[in-house]
Amino acid sequence: MRSILSVLVAAMSLACLACAETRKNESSEPKMASTRTDVELVTDVNTNLYGNGLKDVQVRAVNGEVILCGYVDSAIQKQRAEEIARTTPGVIRVNNYVTVGKRPPVNANKPGGPREKPCDF
Repeated sequence: MRSILSVLVAAMSLACLACAETRKNESSEPKMASTRTDVELVTDVNTNLYGNGLKDVQVRAVNGEVILCGYVDSAIQKQRAEEIARTTPGVIRVNNYVTVGKRPPVNANKPGGPREKPCDF
């Protein structure tokens, strides 16, 4: 009985040491979000979107939060645009307002046509 208890205590001690070492390593690494500017994020996301053929997606970044707007042909393209933005170093959050389908015709009564509020940029 005593030997089983000793083995359990030793195992728990090793597990705690391993966790403490992992946390120490994680906390010493700098976080990318605090070192990247919004301009850098927009540039990187735009470059990656363009390289993947998603040329009709506009990007805005505010404090590391990326907003995607525009039009794509399929739900897969919309998902891909979000994945590209989400995996860009320094991006904290992605708001995907990309619309699947064709761009609506321009309203003749208003120059530039109607715009969605979050995508009014």
